[in-house]
Amino acid sequence: MSRAATALALAALLPAAAAAQDFASPGPPLRSAMPFAALERGTPPAEPGLALASAGVRWYGIAGLDTRAAAVAAGWRSARMAVGLSQTGDGAVGWTAAGVAAGIANPAAGAGLRAVARRDRTTPFDRPPAADDLGVEVGGAAWLEAGTGLDVWCSAPQLWMKGAAPPLARGLELGISASGPGWAAWLARESARGAAGRDGIHNAGLALTLDPLTAWVSARDAPTRGAFGLSAHASRIEVAVEIEGHPILGETVRLSLGVTP
Repeated sequence: MSRAATALALAALLPAAAAAQDFASPGPPLRSAMPFAALERGTPPAEPGLALASAGVRWYGIAGLDTRAAAVAAGWRSARMAVGLSQTGDGAVGWTAAGVAAGIANPAAGAGLRAVARRDRTTPFDRPPAADDLGVEVGGAAWLEAGTGLDVWCSAPQLWMKGAAPPLARGLELGISASGPGWAAWLARESARGAAGRDGIHNAGLALTLDPLTAWVSARDAPTRGAFGLSAHASRIEVAVEIEGHPILGETVRLSLGVTP
């Protein structure tokens, strides 16, 4: 078994080994104008506009398990939409994913749906994939400004699935965030889907902003691990990096580049 295949097997055995996969990007789980939040979680951005983004993830330090993704988001009045494409792994054990998200939002609330389809990269594109090579998942999310500087959200990215199982089982996430001048904090709990008898998975973090930089730290359990991230923006360009440690599988590094024309 290759190193990448071994890592995939370990990730399947450990619940929430990584927070999502196909369109993962660095950053706190807060309001974001970038398209990856809508594609991964279903949460539409508060403000309309156009955004382009690319991301790369090296899972657990293994080159054969890299994810590469690109996406675009657009909004007009209260309507929001995002589309993206990603590849994970090499040609022997990887897959290709296409995602789409749509919803409605304003500065006080938002709700959306997301869908992702995956196919095994070993299947030639000139042939239709077999049932075991294709998988689809559909889910949704909503967020609400509950008070000044206080947001609550819920995300259920896998409400309906068909075909091949996704790389990670993801349950219902409920979260709350508070923010003020130059800071933000959040706490979230995800139900442990597919892990009978286990407690939910908890995630907490703190972000500090001193323009043009934002730094954040976060911690998760099941198993216990932490992450540190840093982003910087200049004009309409934003770059970000996040490093998450894992007590068994090693470090995961996430990078992203976003542009809001």
